[in-house]
Amino acid sequence: MRAIFLVAALALVAGASAQSMKGKELKGYTFGSDVGPWLNVSMDVKAIKDALNSPEPNFKLAQSIYMDGMNARRPDGSLFSLRTMATEPKSVDTPFWKLYTQFYKTPYWLDDNMMRAFGGIPPYVTNVTRAQVIVKSLQSALTTAYVMHELDEAVEKLKAGKKQEASDNVDQGWAIFVGGDINESLWTVAAKRANEYGTKLNCDISRVSDAVRKSFLAAQKAAQSGDVKALEKARSEVQRQLTILFTQAIITYSHEMYLDKAAGVPADEHQSEAYSFFRVIAPLINQANKNASEALDFWLFPGMNVTEDVDLKAARALAASYKGLGITADEVGRYGDKQAELGCKDYVPSSGSGILSTTQAKDSLRPAEGAAPAAGGEGAKGEEAPVEEMPAEEMPAEEAPVEEAPAAAPGGRRLRLF
Repeated sequence: MRAIFLVAALALVAGASAQSMKGKELKGYTFGSDVGPWLNVSMDVKAIKDALNSPEPNFKLAQSIYMDGMNARRPDGSLFSLRTMATEPKSVDTPFWKLYTQFYKTPYWLDDNMMRAFGGIPPYVTNVTRAQVIVKSLQSALTTAYVMHELDEAVEKLKAGKKQEASDNVDQGWAIFVGGDINESLWTVAAKRANEYGTKLNCDISRVSDAVRKSFLAAQKAAQSGDVKALEKARSEVQRQLTILFTQAIITYSHEMYLDKAAGVPADEHQSEAYSFFRVIAPLINQANKNASEALDFWLFPGMNVTEDVDLKAARALAASYKGLGITADEVGRYGDKQAELGCKDYVPSSGSGILSTTQAKDSLRPAEGAAPAAGGEGAKGEEAPVEEMPAEEMPAEEAPVEEAPAAAPGGRRLRLF
């Protein structure tokens, strides 16, 4: 969110990848190694977004950048592509990627989804849906998965006594989280959500980013000292904070779906965004509450008719998962809390000719007549309404496979990607 960051700071960060970052500080973290290729990951994401954000998206160019790379170069001069990150074989044996491989039933769970969107394969058939899935998958799913992969590799290397290599992995994880183009990184994704949920630490940083930074600093110290347990603790906290972030994102875009339905306009763009954010943490939600995971997949799947009160239902399903996820309603925050007391500049979405829309923080999830307050909504702070209290027809039963649910198109069948 551009309004959250000072122009001067943006210029410094954007230029960071043009020089060696060894010994230099970025957002409160000092690198012990050169992380140029990993900083440039966000710049490739920006190039792809630019190719797609027009009335006639250039999917061919965007796919070429994804597959072959553009800005990220290894020390030997070879390009380091986003697809390399999404399909790297060594990722499969690390804990985070292994969990996701088991859930999605393929080690290429991320690349497969990307290629569907690039190719216009159902359920991604409209230009705006394809573009949003591609951009959100790169900004959020790929970066989250690779940040966790770097931390998992750091743990493995430290167990093998390789302190310097472990420290390098920690550096690379932070570089991806912050990015050479900060507007396309998880740092800014967290800032956008903090602007909606009252979870800004101050006008420049979200509570999530602050906690992630502290965890990376702890991870760096642990790697340098050889403290495996401390590194594992820091790694787990980063995962927990990212879970908070994408819980917020799911509720936000479920609410946008509700508003689309109320206004009688197509919800396909916001539905694809909600689903893309759900995919980032779906395996973790599934571990915490399988019924909630299946319900969210059912409600948010692109092309499905928007269910009544989809935002409240999604928020309740997530709230029922909080305990298993190790997060709390207070940490997620209250949707619509803009923290006016901080005096931050309001974020106003820019208008333009691109097809990718942006959201503006609303005042609240509207209070629904006769409905229990939703986690993240009014009256929900500190409350966790269990999914089991929802009427049976609102949530698919575990014994009724989600993939049998009807598609939005008459006579069609809903496609399931996992």
